[in-house]
Amino acid sequence: MRFIERLGFQAVTSENKDPMTWLSHEAASARFAVVLMTPDDVGGVNGAQLLPRAPQHIVFELGMLVGALRAERVAALVSGRVERPTDPGGVCYISLDEVDWRIEFGHALKAAGAKFDWNQVLAQ
Repeated sequence: MRFIERLGFQAVTSENKDPMTWLSHEAASARFAVVLMTPDDVGGVNGAQLLPRAPQHIVFELGMLVGALRAERVAALVSGRVERPTDPGGVCYISLDEVDWRIEFGHALKAAGAKFDWNQVLAQ
């Protein structure tokens, strides 16, 4: 969140809020959304090995944000080896485990039409 704020954007979180209510209020005025996908859950096909995945409410919120904002205005920041939901195309998945994740995030923001200072993206 501090990284997003350093770029000059207001960070709004859905933590501890009902996703439907939150989206009806916040998504209408949002220009871009970021979803943090961390391996806090496990799951898989019945009878198969369980694999790390993001909690299902996070996957649900990702889908709702794509519906509200369009895929090109949503980025999923992915930590670790997390199962990704089926994606018909457009959602930008950025691995937080990569050294250049900030640059990829900056490109996603730029593609969505956001204006920001690239120097702040590159600052550690």
